Amino acid sequence: MRVFEKKQLDQNKRVCLRLKEAREKTKTSLNDLAQKTKINKQHLIAMEECRFDDIPHAAIYQKNFLKRY
Repeated sequence: MRVFEKKQLDQNKRVCLRLKEAREKTKTSLNDLAQKTKINKQHLIAMEECRFDDIPHAAIYQKNFLKRY
């Protein structure tokens, strides 16, 4: 059985910076994350660098990428 913890997030930070910090905190590599989420590594990098326009998909796909991340 999984136990979920409620995490405190800094609401003043952009979501892209919070994603990267969360990934680095768990010591997950971009390659591992790409494999787990089935999201192209280049798209993950773009999300972590706040370059959402570089993800060549409709906005609904970008939102789903963020949810999977």
